Amino acid sequence: MKRQIIILIFLAHTVLAGCAGDDDEGLTTAPPTVKEVLFFSDGGTTGIVLEQDGNEVSLCFDGRLLTETPGRIYAGAAHPEAENAELLPRGSDREKELIALLQKYLDSQCSSQKQAELLAKGNPDLPEPERDAWRILRAIRYWKSTAELKR
Repeated sequence: MKRQIIILIFLAHTVLAGCAGDDDEGLTTAPPTVKEVLFFSDGGTTGIVLEQDGNEVSLCFDGRLLTETPGRIYAGAAHPEAENAELLPRGSDREKELIALLQKYLDSQCSSQKQAELLAKGNPDLPEPERDAWRILRAIRYWKSTAELKR
């Protein structure tokens, strides 16, 4: 029941959130571009490499089997076991910045309604830009659900 409420809150936020062009405090106006979205067969880790203002930003959502950090965000690498991977504290400013950056990318690619449709569709057999958006949406949903479980 709690998971369903979280999903509904996320969908409501997604539908009500602004689309591309809205300025987020602390972020540049140009949305990032996705260089790569990786899905690992270690249980479901999602690695993301973005480019923002000429800088590469790598992060991942831990989906490894038997991990002690399910759904948590690692910055600096596309996989938690990479040398530069840094586990971010829950609720940290950096964690919030990365989620906002990902949302800015999503908003630049598709409308809030399309995001909700992609998330509900649950189909990885999509064209690459939609598949990337779908994987990022699922990773954010998983991150949010594991954050709620810890409370």
